[in-house]
Amino acid sequence: MKKSVWLLLALLFLATGALAHPPSDINASFDASNNYLTVRVTHNSLNPQKHYIKQVSVSVGDDNLLTQNFKMQFSKKEQIVIFFTPDLKPGTEITINAKCSWFGEKTKKILLTK
Repeated sequence: MKKSVWLLLALLFLATGALAHPPSDINASFDASNNYLTVRVTHNSLNPQKHYIKQVSVSVGDDNLLTQNFKMQFSKKEQIVIFFTPDLKPGTEITINAKCSWFGEKTKKILLTK
């Protein structure tokens, strides 16, 4: 009986982990005239209050410029963050990193265009 309970608990734990997944894509658009960087992180979640993108960071080279932390995801399909970026210019290559609250992360390099 005890083995059955432990087996059931192990299966439930593994099934919960299988639902967790890293972000699937990152896209960004840059408004050079107003200095706004909009980042869209694609991350499907059935429960965005518990399984969500918890952090989005923007770096240039080794310098971390911006980091935003979240307590939930605002949509079941994606997390959107808008940064005011007076130091960024078109032609700059940025690195965006997004972390899931349960499992995984995604990093993408993007060249800013007008």
